[in-house]
Amino acid sequence: MNNFWQNRKADIYIRLYDDLAKSLKTGQELTFLKDQFSKKQSIIEFGCGTGRTLIPLLEAGYRVSGLDFSAGMLEVLRKKLNSKKLLAPVFHKNLLSFSFTKKYDGGILSQRALNFISTQDGQRKALINIARVLKKGATLVINLMPGRPDDFAKKQVKLKKTERFINSETGNMVELWENWIPNPMEQTWKLTNRFVERGKSLTTRMTMRVIFEPEMKNLLALCGFRVLRIFGDWKGGKYNEKSSDFIVVAGKV
Repeated sequence: MNNFWQNRKADIYIRLYDDLAKSLKTGQELTFLKDQFSKKQSIIEFGCGTGRTLIPLLEAGYRVSGLDFSAGMLEVLRKKLNSKKLLAPVFHKNLLSFSFTKKYDGGILSQRALNFISTQDGQRKALINIARVLKKGATLVINLMPGRPDDFAKKQVKLKKTERFINSETGNMVELWENWIPNPMEQTWKLTNRFVERGKSLTTRMTMRVIFEPEMKNLLALCGFRVLRIFGDWKGGKYNEKSSDFIVVAGKV
């Protein structure tokens, strides 16, 4: 995670993120999150990025703070907050090493942020740090990449076109081409994103670690949580090998 966000090429991803994120089911996600928390609670979003969910929650009257490792993402977020005249504490922190004296009533571990930590030990450290800043009984909603039995059976070596979206700055169509190279021993994928706009291409690379359901349950128990519910999508569907998401609602013990 650190290597990618400290790389200049992360700026490419940040610049295009909001346009790319329009394909995500943000409306369904917000409805789900609003059902988990009350407006009286203090909530912190870990991996808040440019505010895709943080800003709508603020606008709806929720008390939300944000934390992210990417200074570039937070710069975009702060500009949005200023333009909308919204106030929210925003912290530039690393999930593996941050600490606060304040404790929160609830937490959101956003858009597969835990998967961007590419080692099991790193994921464990992040969850321990998160547990430390949540009150006893606090709810933590975690969105993960789905883990499937055949995840590491094939290599997608060739780049494949997966998305098309409009660059809001230029008005041009952007094609996103991806490939995923698996490492079964470490449960990781090396992900290449190639953005093609008017014949010019920009490429970013990052590593993501898959967490399967039994491991996630055990990891949460080790870090001071108990699993309350597991869903396969933001509509509350059952989690299985065909699910579009892996959503865990956990309680701080």
